[in-house]
Amino acid sequence: MFAANTAGIYCVKTRNCPSASITSRHRKSASSASADDSVWYFGYGANMDPSVLRKRNITPLEIANARAPRLRLCFNHRGAYGNVIPSNGIIRKEEESEPSCAHGVLLRLSNADMKRMGTFEGGYDIKQEEVITYGGKTVRAAVFVTKPSLKLQQSLPPMSQYLRKLQSGARFLELDQEYVAWLEAHPSIDADIRGKEYYDTPLQRWLNTTIGVGSIVLLILVFR
Repeated sequence: MFAANTAGIYCVKTRNCPSASITSRHRKSASSASADDSVWYFGYGANMDPSVLRKRNITPLEIANARAPRLRLCFNHRGAYGNVIPSNGIIRKEEESEPSCAHGVLLRLSNADMKRMGTFEGGYDIKQEEVITYGGKTVRAAVFVTKPSLKLQQSLPPMSQYLRKLQSGARFLELDQEYVAWLEAHPSIDADIRGKEYYDTPLQRWLNTTIGVGSIVLLILVFR
């Protein structure tokens, strides 16, 4: 079951969105966009937190809690930001207790808002994936997936500030209890103590090699 987002960004339950929060912009956005000029988007990271969408000036037209049965959440985007990988992929022993699929929020966005969303999601490709709402409806939705060139070799503890956005969003949405508990217990790290492994991507390794070769060539030219 979907909920029209006529009362702000965004209302999962009436008690969370008092009528006083309704604005003319929200009424117009929710009523004027047709299915032909909108897109379904599945958010599994910081975009689950309504405060993030408010800052990005994005107003969902419809919302629903959902899960992506073929995907699972990990933190292997450069810097240890969120990403989703196939749920049937190789799982390290320490990952055996992790959720088998990603949970998040399914949003119907105007094409303009979806385009705006993309400007904030650097380093991701958009792919279409099947997600299932908590009400049992299957929907094909746009999902941000890390570009191969920016993927870390393994999932690492994310930044504490970033993880808190996922935790607050999951609590607000009242996602699956076991999933919320997993997020709450997930280890994190202060941003200023991230090591080089947090930037060890194919692109970074290529740049390091290129710079190294260039330096050698330059030295040869200088001292020949």
